[in-house]
Amino acid sequence: EVVFPQHQGAAVMQFASDVLRAGVSLHMREQGVRVLVEADDNYLINPGREVMERQGWGMRIGEGAFTREGHRAIVRRADGVIVTTPYLADRYRKVNPNVYVCPNGVDPADWPEPVKPDDGVLRIGWVASQSHEIDMPLIGRAMRWASEQPGVEVTCVGLNPRESGKMAHRWWFRFGHVRWLHDLDAYRDTFRRFDIGVAPLLTSSQHSMGRSDIKAAEYSMGLVCPVVQDAAPYAAWTDGENCLKARDDRDWLRVIKHLVARPEEARQLAAAAREYVLAERTAEAQVGLWREAIEG
Repeated sequence: EVVFPQHQGAAVMQFASDVLRAGVSLHMREQGVRVLVEADDNYLINPGREVMERQGWGMRIGEGAFTREGHRAIVRRADGVIVTTPYLADRYRKVNPNVYVCPNGVDPADWPEPVKPDDGVLRIGWVASQSHEIDMPLIGRAMRWASEQPGVEVTCVGLNPRESGKMAHRWWFRFGHVRWLHDLDAYRDTFRRFDIGVAPLLTSSQHSMGRSDIKAAEYSMGLVCPVVQDAAPYAAWTDGENCLKARDDRDWLRVIKHLVARPEEARQLAAAAREYVLAERTAEAQVGLWREAIEG
């Protein structure tokens, strides 16, 4: 018999898709432990070969230690599922009816008070992992235009569009690049240098639509004006109130031109976004939602 002498309360499993977690969840449930699966991406679908390879997941059981099929099986038998957005809730509810939406939040204690550079330069940043490569075409025109304006700098953190796997999508214009930072304090410190932060998402991709809005929250904590995709992951944000939203590449160009001509508006939106996050999107503000999921 498998026992868990130090375990207390409910069990919340991340990346539950392998035989170890399947076995643990089975034994826990047999012993009366409430088992929940947490997901902040859509792990029920095939996101494409490149994403699968980066994640190290297979599609079917037997094709790797972690598989989509294994994840679905564990989710089906769990007591409930915790997701970060209503979009994900709709998808996971088809596999397990007990779904709880706990939006991603930030802990203000992690974030130093942002001190912005005072040199008259308007800085536009895109903080993104390699998985956002498919979103590059949405903002390419806007970022190229911005890079050509006097007193404007464009910087990418993490993903380097000049090294994109798809030659047609590479950015050949001038922009700065900061490699991905594994030190979380250094990572958070990068946000304070920006005035505007972009978060494009390819809406035709189910994988992209399953993302959360954590990037907008992180931009806000750095006192950065969020410019986000007008799509489901950012439904909680209000266009013109605590962010600006864009739909396609032409709209992205329009929004960036608008803010470059109105830097004071960008600063006002950044302040409003930070106020929204501190009021509604902190870890403390989410406690009630997590308690509901854990207690059932």
